[in-house]
Amino acid sequence: MCIRDRILSFTGKLGTNKKEFGPSSTIKITVEDWDANVNVNAEDQVTVEYVIEGIVGTNTLTLEETDVSTGVFEGEIDLSTFNAEDIIGKRISIVYRDEADAAGKTSTAVVTVKVISVDPVIKFDEKYYDVGDVATITIEDLDANLDPDEVDRIELRVYSDSDPVGTTLVGVETGDDTGVFEATVLISETPGGGRVYAEPGDKIYVEYEDSFPADYAETGESKIFRAFAYVGIPVEKPITPEEAKFVDPMTGAEVTPTVGKMLGISVELKNVGITDQEFTVILVVKDPEGVTVKVDSISIPLAAGKSGAVRFSFTPKLVGDYSVEVYIVKSLADWTPLGEKLTTTLSVTG
Repeated sequence: MCIRDRILSFTGKLGTNKKEFGPSSTIKITVEDWDANVNVNAEDQVTVEYVIEGIVGTNTLTLEETDVSTGVFEGEIDLSTFNAEDIIGKRISIVYRDEADAAGKTSTAVVTVKVISVDPVIKFDEKYYDVGDVATITIEDLDANLDPDEVDRIELRVYSDSDPVGTTLVGVETGDDTGVFEATVLISETPGGGRVYAEPGDKIYVEYEDSFPADYAETGESKIFRAFAYVGIPVEKPITPEEAKFVDPMTGAEVTPTVGKMLGISVELKNVGITDQEFTVILVVKDPEGVTVKVDSISIPLAAGKSGAVRFSFTPKLVGDYSVEVYIVKSLADWTPLGEKLTTTLSVTG
């Protein structure tokens, strides 16, 4: 009987934990190659080379076997050791040379990654909160994911219109290598650590300083980003028409409407909601015979809790009582009402 031994070789695999990295991140490199498991009783080593686009020279990195006889090797490139301005926007080519692939030949595996800087995405879990609610804040920032094997942390500040100092929170990464951070804050009746004091009608803000914003390669500077949410329950029809006055179009003084004489129709408005509004006021005037003789509209913004006025001009041609109707809608294209209809009578004398 003849027994033959067969010696096999395997093609090595090269990989990284991601394809894009922030300028202070760590690139985790993995090589899987059973051929490189030379000593079954010890942890072996392999080497890879990498080149950074635009930087002269080739770098060598030693990867350590993850345990005895695994054939899996890992190593890291710490990008924080480089000048951020030099590597942002650049590609990094990582090369592993396999001395004997599955065909017994020398082969090369190449992986290319890129160093980027991005602006963060900041979100509250709700748009509106009541006092006593707990808000969850999420910040997505690839740049802040420094270590692929650890849960990273960031700092952010939360404040409100009534509490401009606010509180500083720690955002905790949701996993080892996610680049997504979460923090919670209590919206409170009193200031304090881990809470923010706010009153109905306030906005609450989150402020985060990104060390490497999207334009860092050009500016070399960090940047502060903000997001906000509202405190209070939204009002379905936040714009209240308080009254309509008939005034002199030049002076604004109230007048008695007269046939053939131009007058102003001034409508007082108040935004009783918790958010700023931009809306359209539509005026419809019908003469004593019920015929529509005037249709006009004005679009205006009005901040939460503030009052304002719109003024229309009109020249009556008949003696008698005119019907004046005021509609408050989102826009001429969207007639969703943002306030109750106001109806009044315009009495014109001869």
